[in-house]
Amino acid sequence: MSAVSKQLKDELVPIIGDVKIKNLFAGYGIFYSEMMFAIYQNGSLYLRAEDELAQYLESLGAAAYSRNPDCSDVLVLYHYYQLPLAVQKDKARLGHLISLSLKQIQTKKLTEALTKKSRIKELANLSIKHERLLAKINVYTVDEFRSLGATNSYVRLKKLGIPINIDMLWRFAAALKNKHVHLLTEKEKHTLFVRVNELLEANGLRKIKR
Repeated sequence: MSAVSKQLKDELVPIIGDVKIKNLFAGYGIFYSEMMFAIYQNGSLYLRAEDELAQYLESLGAAAYSRNPDCSDVLVLYHYYQLPLAVQKDKARLGHLISLSLKQIQTKKLTEALTKKSRIKELANLSIKHERLLAKINVYTVDEFRSLGATNSYVRLKKLGIPINIDMLWRFAAALKNKHVHLLTEKEKHTLFVRVNELLEANGLRKIKR
């Protein structure tokens, strides 16, 4: 461990707990629970912040990260703000700001995860092929798929003349229940089978057989 890494750990561990220090291009990345929340470079601490938190840091005198023109680094890190020395030395305030930064990073990760889950291809049993198939009936998100339901989605695809078999119905239903298609019970399949044939008949389509 370098002298700088040890110094950073000695200063930050008492404030927020265990941190990891990793060498970056011309400085050090500071991590907590695999989240890089700060950069230490040339004696300055840069804290990650966006939106309201970034504005708050600027009100405290923080400046956005910018590359030194005399430095060979080609990477510019957005969303990192150089904390004034007075803030760095105020352990209580520094700890509070780090907590706000970590909370913001966690919230962003959660939002990104939820956005990813809105993709149909991320559901159990389904893939990009099924996502494109459902797009043919104007179903683009999980919420739209859930709202329409497995049987209605199946019938709409049938009305378009798309050749799909009953296995597709099982896949749709299981995906919306968030379980593997092979875990559908016979009772669940029977209920789906009866319902989809009622819908097919109501739409003037031929019933399916198991």
